[in-house]
Amino acid sequence: MQQPLNNLPAAYSLPVLGELCQFCRIEALYTSLADSAGKIAADKDLCQYACSLYDDFINKTNSFACYPRPFDKLRENADHIFFLTVLSALPVALERYRKQGTPEEIIAATLDFSNLKTTGLQPVQLNYCRRYYRADIYRLGRFHFTLTGSKRNLPALLINKSDRSQKILLANDQTLYDEDGFMNTATPVWIARCTIADNKIQGHVINPDGTVRREQTVFDLTEWSLQYGARELIDMHIPAGGGMTPELSKTSLQKAFEFFGSKYQVIFCDSWIFNPDLRNLAGTGNITSLSQMGSLFTTDSTGKDGMFFLFGTESDDLTRLPRNTTLQRSVINFMQRGGKLRSSGIFFYADEILQPTQGV
Repeated sequence: MQQPLNNLPAAYSLPVLGELCQFCRIEALYTSLADSAGKIAADKDLCQYACSLYDDFINKTNSFACYPRPFDKLRENADHIFFLTVLSALPVALERYRKQGTPEEIIAATLDFSNLKTTGLQPVQLNYCRRYYRADIYRLGRFHFTLTGSKRNLPALLINKSDRSQKILLANDQTLYDEDGFMNTATPVWIARCTIADNKIQGHVINPDGTVRREQTVFDLTEWSLQYGARELIDMHIPAGGGMTPELSKTSLQKAFEFFGSKYQVIFCDSWIFNPDLRNLAGTGNITSLSQMGSLFTTDSTGKDGMFFLFGTESDDLTRLPRNTTLQRSVINFMQRGGKLRSSGIFFYADEILQPTQGV
């Protein structure tokens, strides 16, 4: 690929932009992105902003959530400048993926942006997109996966030594919960305790829906093995797009366990889609099926978790939210009844996901 022109990032070179749009399967966006690139290149202030954005994107770890969107100069295409930032990083990302020996089909799937619903990216989305530049995220079937370091407030995993299919989650010590057993650091009602003494562990069992029991239970560690916090984790992210059928979801999880190897026995995901309150809403059948493949546990939430992913905005005005899909309409009705959008985590286990499907 050619070098960037006039010190602007790579995607401001139209030949490079054309190659990137083709590789990322967004050829239909080329004309509008090229038009915005030309306007940015012709404006001194926008040039400086584009260069600053790219420098922050590749060299820093700060959040982009509060970065201004230049509506005054790019109007409805203000978010193109953020998409061009991400595209500009992809030549380096491609080199890194290939140097790792990542198969070309996985690189192509990972950098396939054809499901993008808009022609730009909002500033906050650049936080996630740094993973592409680092070349540490992989699309393996329906989902994205990456390796993660230790995470706070993950539950303790107990596995029965005589029957490994029996797994129990205990709330992490000192985790804060509300009266309904949801994690809540803002207005907690009680504090979970998890202690070990005399070869026994005592803690709060996490229910199948992810909520936590307030009473404590004791387990004998001669009968149960403890994997506190499941430290060796594969982190899963759910990109936009449909087709999240049970079959495709399980196949994606299987591919991840096979790709990362036997060292990793647990996949972790934290998402609004695992909110137990959404299970019975119309349009959530595939979500419910996915949640039944693992063990749920609640995570700290704002009450608006998933608003951006569901509606493209975090506005509190329910009357202005789009109602284009069954799920959107169901969630709006749920919120009008006082329902809260929460996040929950889930553990998927290699020994369960890699089992052959019954009847096959």
